Amino acid sequence: MLLHHYDPHTTTPLVPGHEFTGVVTETGPEVTTFATGDRVAVGNIVDSCGTCAMCRAGQQNFCHSFPTLTYGGTDRQDGSTTLGGLGHLAVKLAVALGATTTVLSRTKDKRDDAHRLGAHDLIDSTDTRQLATARDTFDVVIDTISAPHDLAPYLKLVAMDGTLSLLGHLGAVTVEATDLLIGRKKLSSAGSAGRPATAEMLQFCADNTIAADIEVLPSARLDTALDRLRRNDVRYRFVLDLSDLD
Repeated sequence: MLLHHYDPHTTTPLVPGHEFTGVVTETGPEVTTFATGDRVAVGNIVDSCGTCAMCRAGQQNFCHSFPTLTYGGTDRQDGSTTLGGLGHLAVKLAVALGATTTVLSRTKDKRDDAHRLGAHDLIDSTDTRQLATARDTFDVVIDTISAPHDLAPYLKLVAMDGTLSLLGHLGAVTVEATDLLIGRKKLSSAGSAGRPATAEMLQFCADNTIAADIEVLPSARLDTALDRLRRNDVRYRFVLDLSDLD
C-alpha cells in the first residue's frame, strides 16, 4: 500500500534504498579483500554475469547480459524489481578535480547551497538572459535531470569541442544535428563504473574528504521519507538507519 501511494501505477512491492553501507560481521574462507569490522558499501550494481569480456575487464557496469541494479533492475535469482535515485556529488567531485564549476538550476534559492558545495556560480535555467550570456562557455555540462527534457538549451551552453554528458534520464532523446555540428559539440552518457574504477573513486573521495550531504531517518519513518522525496524536500540524500530493525 505504501508503494502504491508513492507510485499509483505500480503493483510491485517496495524494497527501500538505493545503495547500502554497513560493517562486515563475518567473512567466508575465500574472501581476501575484506575483514570483520571493515566499513563497506554496496553500490547500485549488485551482480553481473562475471564471465563476459566486460566483466573480466573489471567493467561489470557494461555486462553483456546487463548488470543487476538496485533500481529498475531484475534480480538474477528471484526476478524481483528495484527502485532508486541519483545524487548531487558531481559538484563536489568537479570542484575537487580543479574545475571551475557552475550549477544550473530552476531554483534560485539553491544559490547558497551551490556555493556551500563548492560551486563558483549558479545559473537560473529558467532565465533566458542568463542562458544567453553563458552560451558556448562550458567545456563539460553534466546533465542529471531524471525526467525527459529538451537538450537544446544545454547543448547551447557547451563550448566548442565540449561535451554534454547525460547522467540522469537514460531513455530516448531527440537532438538536432546542427546543435552538435555548430561548435563540434559531443553528446555522451555515463553511469556506474566497474569495481576497479569505483574503488579508485572512493579512494579519491576519502583523500579529498568528499561525502554526500545526508539526513538520517530511522527505517520506521519510511513514510515520511517517501512523502518528502515526492515534494523534493531533501538536501540531498536520505539515509535509512536499519538499527531499529534489530
